[in-house]
Amino acid sequence: MSFLAKKNQSLYSQKNVPASTEEIRKKREDFYVQEKKDQQRGVSWQKNFDYWKMSIPVFNGKKIFFWGQATLFGVLFVLGGIFLFIKYQETSFSESRLAVNTNCSGRIASGSELNCQIIVDNNNRLALEETILRLNYSNELELLENDLGMVDRGLKFNQVVLGNFPSKQKKIFNLKFKVFGAGGTQVFLESAFRYKLNNFGVTMEKKSQFGGFIETSPLALFLIASEEAAEGEIVEFQAIVKNESSMDFSDLILHADYPEGFVFWESSDQEWMLGNNDWQIKNLSAGEKRVISFKGKLNGRVNLIKTVKISLGKKKGEEFVSQVEAYKNVKLIGNRIQMEHYINNRTDLTAVDDGQVLNFRIVFKNNSDRPLRDLILKERLEGLFIEEGKLNLLGEGFYDSQKKEIVWKASDTKSLALLEPGQAGEVRFLVYLKKDLAINNFNEANQEIFYQSEIESLDINSPLGENKKVLSLRKSLKINSRVSFELFGSREDPAFVSFGPWPMEEGIETSVVLKLKIKNSFNDLKNTTVRVTFPSRISWKNTYNKSSGEIFFNERSNELVWDIGEIKAGTGYYLAEHYLYFQVGVIPSKNDSLKDLIKVVNRWSLNAEDVFTGQKIEEYFSDFTFGRLEGI
Repeated sequence: MSFLAKKNQSLYSQKNVPASTEEIRKKREDFYVQEKKDQQRGVSWQKNFDYWKMSIPVFNGKKIFFWGQATLFGVLFVLGGIFLFIKYQETSFSESRLAVNTNCSGRIASGSELNCQIIVDNNNRLALEETILRLNYSNELELLENDLGMVDRGLKFNQVVLGNFPSKQKKIFNLKFKVFGAGGTQVFLESAFRYKLNNFGVTMEKKSQFGGFIETSPLALFLIASEEAAEGEIVEFQAIVKNESSMDFSDLILHADYPEGFVFWESSDQEWMLGNNDWQIKNLSAGEKRVISFKGKLNGRVNLIKTVKISLGKKKGEEFVSQVEAYKNVKLIGNRIQMEHYINNRTDLTAVDDGQVLNFRIVFKNNSDRPLRDLILKERLEGLFIEEGKLNLLGEGFYDSQKKEIVWKASDTKSLALLEPGQAGEVRFLVYLKKDLAINNFNEANQEIFYQSEIESLDINSPLGENKKVLSLRKSLKINSRVSFELFGSREDPAFVSFGPWPMEEGIETSVVLKLKIKNSFNDLKNTTVRVTFPSRISWKNTYNKSSGEIFFNERSNELVWDIGEIKAGTGYYLAEHYLYFQVGVIPSKNDSLKDLIKVVNRWSLNAEDVFTGQKIEEYFSDFTFGRLEGI
């Protein structure tokens, strides 16, 4: 019997003895070693395979079945427990078992109280953590009472921390609001319940809302004014406030919204005013009525409709809550009396020179539909440059020097006695302006002449006495700055070294010094430039002394340019004058019969712009001769 056969028989006889893993591994290693040897000796692979099968141990079948069943039951038990735990957790909370309801009872009427309830019902087995109740309500609601400890701070929202909310519990929170707003206004109360679950870190929220409309307002508001007004006329508005309820109101605000072009004039109720737009009514008892009046001017195009709106309400924080509103439309019509100024036959004159004579003509026309009798016309004149003693009224009217106005009446001017619809009349007068006034300080700069007309008739169709007088626009004439521009000359000057014979000799160059001086009165100047053009015989020596600016010389054109730029008002008066001293050379010729007639300068000019009036200033001079030099 071979070695393998013996081995197989030995292993087969021990089939009830279990073998360890280590023993099996060792037997397999021995098998492979023996297989190699058998292959070398010619033993078949089938015998080796039989040997390998017989080397696998045989286990006890009853024991294997027992332990398998135990393991299976254990796994099923654990899986069942996990399943039951998950199902328990899933059914311990459901959002459908958490209810948040917001309810309010009673009429929603302005001035009344509104009772509300917020009900939170947690019908879950799980308690809720870190709960917060947030309220958001409209401006028309004012929180009066609640059992949450909330305080109304004038904001639109509020919140309170509730903490942990137990399972299977319902809580009811009571709130009371004061309703204040215009009829038809929508109001709302929104509640948001925020919470966390013990097995989740995120915050969840459930909302509920109540809404409705304000039925009526116990306050009545009316606005009374004339249906039409001329541009510039004063219009009186009367706001009537009435408490039609049986309750008292306090701290009401009447607010006015003015249209574009409205100019507030005055109010008869100064003690209630909080500004030009607001009046405070501290107390308004049941059934009480208040009248608040204010005046203003309306400006705009003819036939334009201007709307003034007033609102009655309260301030809630920084926001105004209106309860009732009223409107008034006013149509703009043409001036009942039209007036136009013509100055030197122009209606667009804006700037004049000092020393000028102004020819004024005032044309007035009746644009109303009724005759106007016994009109009185006035013209106010103001300004430092007016020569009051030289005013020429051309035989009509009277100048009141105390009031600075000219007055014409029907006794002076026939057209003022009766002015039919569509008829026009006019008056004339002359105004003389002072010349060469000195400016003493910067407060006197930028002088103007102001003028305005006023015409009055008791027949003007207006309920207000102020509108019996019609005013023209207040206009002005700006006075151009007076600029003094002078050229001097001399044979010598201490600042320069002279050369050449004196008296001058034919063909020999002799030096002279030329001096430019500038004074400026009432307005600042800009872009100031001085130009001096010399004859061909004059040579530029590039020797000069200046107060300011830049010097340029063009040899080809023999022209000097002094670029000064800005010159302040008062230069040469209370400020130092601007100057330029420079040296040139002169060569006499045989044909110069008279040396006094030799031209030193062909022409000189000054160009600038008046900053105040916007006018261009241009000064031109010519023919500065040798004979005009000083000291010759």
